[in-house]
Amino acid sequence: MDWRFRPPKPRIVIPANSIPVVHILNFVLFTLALLIIISLNLPLFSTASTKAYDWTRIRYRSPNSTPQAHGVCPGIEKTTKPVLIIARVSSESATWHEPLKEKYHLCVYTSDAPRSSPSSSSDTTPVLETPANRAHEALPYLTFIIDNYASLPEHLGMVFIHGSRFAWHNDHPDYDNLALLHSLNVSSALADSGYANLKCDWTASTCVKDGVEPQAGWTNQARRVIEPWNAKVVSDAEMAGSMMQVFGGGSSSSSKKTRTRLSGSDILRSQCCAQFVVARKNIVQHTCDEYIALRQWLLDGTRITPSSSSSKESRTAVNAAKAAAHPDDRIAGRIMSYLWHILFLPRDQIVQIGLDNDSLSSSSSQAKKVVDEGEVAEQLSLAKLNALACPSARDCYCRLYGRCALTSCREDESRCDGQYRVPPGFRLAKDVTAAGEPLS
Repeated sequence: MDWRFRPPKPRIVIPANSIPVVHILNFVLFTLALLIIISLNLPLFSTASTKAYDWTRIRYRSPNSTPQAHGVCPGIEKTTKPVLIIARVSSESATWHEPLKEKYHLCVYTSDAPRSSPSSSSDTTPVLETPANRAHEALPYLTFIIDNYASLPEHLGMVFIHGSRFAWHNDHPDYDNLALLHSLNVSSALADSGYANLKCDWTASTCVKDGVEPQAGWTNQARRVIEPWNAKVVSDAEMAGSMMQVFGGGSSSSSKKTRTRLSGSDILRSQCCAQFVVARKNIVQHTCDEYIALRQWLLDGTRITPSSSSSKESRTAVNAAKAAAHPDDRIAGRIMSYLWHILFLPRDQIVQIGLDNDSLSSSSSQAKKVVDEGEVAEQLSLAKLNALACPSARDCYCRLYGRCALTSCREDESRCDGQYRVPPGFRLAKDVTAAGEPLS
């Protein structure tokens, strides 16, 4: 028997309330990932006042065929009135806008109408079709532009609106688009720049100076993971990639010479809520083919799920969808609401010739080579774009609706008391709407 003394083996006692190593490791990895996201979105070289983006041309390319024309608006080539383009669905009233016929030439698009042959109608207010019920008002708007591009009225102006008479975002004390359109002075609205959003109050827009995060910034990227159900957050987080898809052709290679992807440090300011008036000269800044490409970007986004067939056509459609608009209509439509003023504000008022300071300070040797070789890149100044996108509420109410000499406007002129207020929960009470009129 071995009587030599053997000291007992040390025992490691883990307190009952200690944190498991795996949890600590997960926390460290999460923190590192968060720091990487933050570092990628920090403004390294300049502020928004010196930023410019190559958003002057739509470069998206689709392998899919262009839909037939179903949206030719009868009589548009001979009209002597401003054109009113109405984007509705079948559940919305088809008669509330009838009193506007005296002032406007009506073009009514029903997104969920049964698909038929190319449009033809003898009605004074024909109900026109779109290729699909997609991205809310965006597809009807684009369909009107595409199918009527050669006949757009020269000096009359075009007004684009939603299909519901009453909606929480209508800039009227009673939220009434009928009253708003009766009072709209189209020629005055177009006098300065040929484009104006119908919303004057900055509430619910990205025009407000406080409380708006950069769309592609780390805050929205993190919230996107935490709140995948939040369409507002997801659409903001998708903004950078969407801009690159639309204006850069879906590839980062186009950004080697110029910038199309929205920086994580920049805020793209825009009025709410995709209702506006625009002149023909502003629309034709882009070719019809560009608008076709933009509409196809929306349509291709619905082809995310491959068919049971493994054909080359199916694979091509699925690959196109990956570089196209988000399949959720709420998200795709909201992203489009940020684009209208970029498309339609006058180029000569927002253009910045040459590469901006941030581009020159970047690591892109090709960008520097472009300047060295004397090639000039036309870009849009973000500061100029943001300034024109957000006119003062006081000026807007006077120019568009004749509500002048308002004395109750805020110091920053973001809103004027008594003109508009956001209803609770962004919803209208049922007794606010006309009989049978659905909520927006």
